[in-house]
Amino acid sequence: MKKSRGRASLFVFLLMAAAGILYGVRQQYLTVTDERGTVVYLRPVKLGERYTVRFIHSVARRPVDEIYEIAPGCSILRETVYDMMGAGLPTEPLDGQTFTVEDGAYHIRGFHLRLPAVTYRISKVVADHTLCVGKDEFRLKQWVFAPGKPLTFTVHEGNLCELLKFKCRSML
Repeated sequence: MKKSRGRASLFVFLLMAAAGILYGVRQQYLTVTDERGTVVYLRPVKLGERYTVRFIHSVARRPVDEIYEIAPGCSILRETVYDMMGAGLPTEPLDGQTFTVEDGAYHIRGFHLRLPAVTYRISKVVADHTLCVGKDEFRLKQWVFAPGKPLTFTVHEGNLCELLKFKCRSML
């Protein structure tokens, strides 16, 4: 009887410890939601980590990288990179920005635009939006149902349970 009570107490303790870890450990997440508010992408990130949204510019028809930095509760636009001058692309920096040419690419740095949400309208063909995080790349058109539908990027603090639920739902 004592042995059985001891095992039950140990089981309850381990269950409570696991719940404490799942709900108590907090971290930053980069989240992408579709037009219905459904989370289509969720990734743990560190403050200061960067991600890139790459797309083909609608007028210049050349690739553009917009580089964001993870901050508490927002993304900060830090840099824009493109490979040639063209209609609709910046040709000089604004106050506080720098414009450089490195390895044949034009870089505008010095953006400090804090964005609680970043929304892109996703084309199925022309713009070919791609999310680059770390070594991973994701074509954004896989997450929209029709051309022109929005995807919204946000950064928020959450717990491990949120990540576990997303991973389980993604496997279905």
